[in-house]
Amino acid sequence: MVEQNYNKIVNSLLRTLPDRGREVLERRYGIVGDPETLEAIGEDFSVTRERVRQIEEAAFAQLRKAEEMKELEDIFSYLYRHINDYGEHRREERLLNDFPGQKNSPAIIFLLDLGNDFKRRNETEKHYTLWTVNPTRLAHLEGFIGAVEQRLEEISKPLNNVNFWKEVDKISRKTKLSLSKKATESWLDISKSIVQNRFNEWGLSSWPEILPKSVGDKAYIVLRRENKPLHFAAIVDRMNKVHFSPSQNIKVGVRSNKPAHVQTVHNELIKDNRFVLVGRGIYALHEWGYEPGTVKDVLSKVLKDAGQPLPVNKIIAQVAKVRWVKPNTVMLNLQNKRLFSRTSRGEYTLRKA
Repeated sequence: MVEQNYNKIVNSLLRTLPDRGREVLERRYGIVGDPETLEAIGEDFSVTRERVRQIEEAAFAQLRKAEEMKELEDIFSYLYRHINDYGEHRREERLLNDFPGQKNSPAIIFLLDLGNDFKRRNETEKHYTLWTVNPTRLAHLEGFIGAVEQRLEEISKPLNNVNFWKEVDKISRKTKLSLSKKATESWLDISKSIVQNRFNEWGLSSWPEILPKSVGDKAYIVLRRENKPLHFAAIVDRMNKVHFSPSQNIKVGVRSNKPAHVQTVHNELIKDNRFVLVGRGIYALHEWGYEPGTVKDVLSKVLKDAGQPLPVNKIIAQVAKVRWVKPNTVMLNLQNKRLFSRTSRGEYTLRKA
């Protein structure tokens, strides 16, 4: 079907209505200007909100009986097939983006409301606003989304694209849903919880690895991806290179993309217990097994846990598991005779009190 000028079509249709009915619909849908509430229009007309709603309903009823409706049959059929191709349910934002030109958006919403085959379900805490051509299958949609969310909770870590779709396919077979890849993507896109981050990893929007909500979350992602301790300045540099701008698949909580500042990030690293200072300005993730404290503190713990003298090479190896320090730094700290003593075999132990 050739792309239509939906705005022009709707304006032509509205001209068949009485002035007041036309104006109410124009203002309600933002055909002219921004969309307005029943209350705002009622104030201008000096009538109640309920009276404006009645005028709106009467205008729609008149349009549905008009001869001009026959001219819209091809458009309604086209819109129906379009939504049907996406699994009978399409998120409103995506549906409007499917048709180029923002000026057409109010007209498309108007036509969907005017047609008999389209139902709108408003946004909820879990799902975005959507349009459906088969309301009886909304329960299937919700069940499928819920099953994917539950599976992600069980896995409890981000999945790459391949592994994510393997899990989705398993759920589709288990629930006996016969959906195309296009329809499956459309269904998942309706969920506010199932998100793909800018690294093409899938997970839940509540996970900081998927949707970072703070400077600390972004620093966490950088270290997790680097998989090694970094100086705080290097963490900031990588944060600013990544930008954390959402990909087209990210749907929730889009935030500003201001550059990170060294002092701000350093302050966050200091107070966030996910991070451990393991060297001069060098930070690691606590989950890697690194421990806070000075080198002397770490040495004391290593020797205490050992319960016996240890050779230098074993001490250095144990310290390296929890701190990012040079061997010479370990040796220098072992020279503290108030804390450590050297045996005749050249091993070190805690000095007895």
